[in-house]
Amino acid sequence: MAIPAGVPVHAMRHSQTPVEAAFVERWPEAQRTNILDDSLATDLSASGAIGGHMIDRFLRLGRYAASLESDAIPLFTCSDIEGNPGAKRRDYHST
Repeated sequence: MAIPAGVPVHAMRHSQTPVEAAFVERWPEAQRTNILDDSLATDLSASGAIGGHMIDRFLRLGRYAASLESDAIPLFTCSDIEGNPGAKRRDYHST
């Protein structure tokens, strides 16, 4: 199995198309592994705020993406963790 060069993590299905187009345009040789958790936006809307549970969920997704040993840090699309956009890379590697 080829090591992925990029690991986009999507919170919405429709974010995959523009991200894929950007990879094709700017890094066409990159092997991509996409991760989708399309209930993130729905769950955020229901809760009204990003709390500890949602941050933990983002971190778990980031850790999984980092475990794929890609050439690039995990890329979160259509997401924002208040005060912690994408969290810190070291957080993805903690056990």
